[in-house]
Amino acid sequence: MGEKVAIIGAGAIGLCCAKRALEKNLEPVIFDKEDHPCGLWIPGRKVWEKMRVNGSNFLLAFIDYPWPDDSPVFPRSEEVYQYLISYINTYSLSKYIKLNTQVQKITKLADNQWEITTKNLIKNETKTEIFKYLIISTGLNNKPYIPDIKGLEKFMGKIMHSSEYRNDDEIYRDKRVLVVGNSSSAVEIASDLVNKAKSVTNIFTRPYLIFKKIIKIQNENESLCNLIPVDFLFFNRDFLHKIKNDRESLKKIIFDHCSSQLGYTLNPNLKNLKFDLENEYPRFAVSDDYIDFVKSGKINVKKARIDEFDEELIYFNDESFTQKDIVIFATGFSLGLENFFDENILEMLKYQENFEKDQIILYENTWHPDLPNCAFLGLARGLYFTGAELQAIYASRVFSGEIKLPNREVMLNEIKKAEENRIKNEHLKLQYPYGSYVGIVDNLAKKLDMLPNFDKLKMVDSDVFRMMWLNPIIPCHFLIKENYDKALQLMKKVDRIAKRKFNSDEAYKITPENYPNA
Repeated sequence: MGEKVAIIGAGAIGLCCAKRALEKNLEPVIFDKEDHPCGLWIPGRKVWEKMRVNGSNFLLAFIDYPWPDDSPVFPRSEEVYQYLISYINTYSLSKYIKLNTQVQKITKLADNQWEITTKNLIKNETKTEIFKYLIISTGLNNKPYIPDIKGLEKFMGKIMHSSEYRNDDEIYRDKRVLVVGNSSSAVEIASDLVNKAKSVTNIFTRPYLIFKKIIKIQNENESLCNLIPVDFLFFNRDFLHKIKNDRESLKKIIFDHCSSQLGYTLNPNLKNLKFDLENEYPRFAVSDDYIDFVKSGKINVKKARIDEFDEELIYFNDESFTQKDIVIFATGFSLGLENFFDENILEMLKYQENFEKDQIILYENTWHPDLPNCAFLGLARGLYFTGAELQAIYASRVFSGEIKLPNREVMLNEIKKAEENRIKNEHLKLQYPYGSYVGIVDNLAKKLDMLPNFDKLKMVDSDVFRMMWLNPIIPCHFLIKENYDKALQLMKKVDRIAKRKFNSDEAYKITPENYPNA
């Protein structure tokens, strides 16, 4: 076994980092303060038990480790956990994971090695070790963020973050609940509360475009339709190519399929969800029930900002006020890097908690030239499992000497541009500051020589080209050079799902719970 790599975080990203490090004869050591691996997906922790993921399982899969054929297309959170446990067992990763181990301090030494001080939370013992390489894979959902609002500490009701939400009906029964934010977590929690709470209000300053998990595409034959997962609609190369220079194509797709933009002129309850596509960049959320609950008045929506709390009342910036028993802030997370890095390193990273979507600035979302032998993985918006795994492959190749990074000046110039863009675009509140998932993963894969030449592929095998270009990006696309037969088998499975026809009269019975596998 070669040099040791410290990996901070045993979530999905940390696990694939360990697997990819082992492939390059590096020795991973994963530190995690929890008593179980799998981070966000540990049952009963940061996601509630019955939560079903927003997209298909193809979005939450590793490149060479597909979900079993009989898996639900839209898994629940506990099923994602079981998938990750299976991954750990398949690649014998448990022996590299140190649980109940909190990283207290990380120091860069003069020889560019890393000194890491940890605390065993069971034995209450501290330990300091030296590692040549370091990977930060603590995830985007590390430290719950609640904005600092005047009088918040005075409020006599219950204040909580969306990450604390659980399926405990008694907590919310006969309570007036205010959900702050309009992201997927906000609208899903608001929807889940409808049959529990006395009343549900959702407040936000900017609405999101809200789609259902399953998109219906009507065929020319009106008796038939396609039903595809929402990620199939947006996460394909053809879609990205179309909208790059044609905003009208994006607007058409949104108005054809976005439930929050359908019927707002007919139902006054939807007026605060109207999205200004002419002047705002799209922000997407996913929920099957939210819009119907808003239409029926079961969820009240208010476009405003909380200005102040007192003991009983909540005051808004439109001079109105309300009285609530519970306030749930679905206001995102901070990276929490201050938990183990000193101010000097935080300054290098341009770390700013108030920039929710891009809190640190790095070269290719991964590197800083003054922090050699260190990679930051999965800390940029829009990477999902595949993008983070491509970063892990990138890091393992750099650490093993297969790839060399550009010189310091090149990297700093790119970091400077990214910082300028962060400041310039702050007012836009971009959901994905570094571009689309499709663009990010393809750029990474090209750098790693893990994609075919599409022009050549179109001439040599038009059917494979069609599946890779028109169907959604799936992890096995980046396996095609290494294991063509396995990649093709998985692509054909997705192709069957994308092409499958349903009788329009029966389509309404298809839900994420019973959506048929290929």
